Amino acid sequence: MFEKAKKFVDKIYKGQVDHLERTVFWIKELKPDADEALLIAGYAHDIQRKVNPVSEPKFVRGKQLDFHQQEVGRIMYEWLKENGATEEMAIRVRDLISKHEVGGTDDQNVLKDADSLSFFETKKEALQRLLDEGRDRDDVKSKLDWMFKRITSHKAKEIARPMYEKMLKALGF
Repeated sequence: MFEKAKKFVDKIYKGQVDHLERTVFWIKELKPDADEALLIAGYAHDIQRKVNPVSEPKFVRGKQLDFHQQEVGRIMYEWLKENGATEEMAIRVRDLISKHEVGGTDDQNVLKDADSLSFFETKKEALQRLLDEGRDRDDVKSKLDWMFKRITSHKAKEIARPMYEKMLKALGF
């Protein structure tokens, strides 16, 4: 099912999947025995931004953050059910994605931490572009700080620390 879900997401993202691929990489690093549902959740955790984008004058916060998580979970649940996944698999993927920004269970925290690690690896150019386009520097710094502070596991925090510091320096903070 992972390969089928990957093709679905790849089509939506038109090949621009570095962040998603690195999220799956970090899931495997943080939890080598990750099940297929966690890997699917890692690869699909942001598709709402392409399928049903919401205008975001600032980075996703509060109700927008909750909408993002719930909407991705809903999209993937429906897609999985329509494409032969078991009810159990579809529910698990939905439940993992529905908390991928804030965490909760051990596996939701693994997904969240992997998302942050991938963010620090793959989003420097996007953040630089936002700064170049006039995005408020405090808003960008706040996003960076939040992505680091939300990391739950000690292992992920230690991996992320030099990435976070390097990104801060590269963006002039």
